[in-house]
Amino acid sequence: MSRELTKEQQDWLEHWLELWGAWVYSGRLEKRMSSMIAQWMESGEPSGYPTRPMCNDDDGM
Repeated sequence: MSRELTKEQQDWLEHWLELWGAWVYSGRLEKRMSSMIAQWMESGEPSGYPTRPMCNDDDGM
């Protein structure tokens, strides 16, 4: 059974993944709290100060 996301679902998911990715790159995540994906993303070259929107620690997702 093949399932596909609707355009609205895809847009919603991509929005939150971008915010989460920016949050991971911000350096606010402690190593012991990070998942395998976060560790992999952290190994990339950070671009300095994040210029894209990111999740807010107070608001969460």
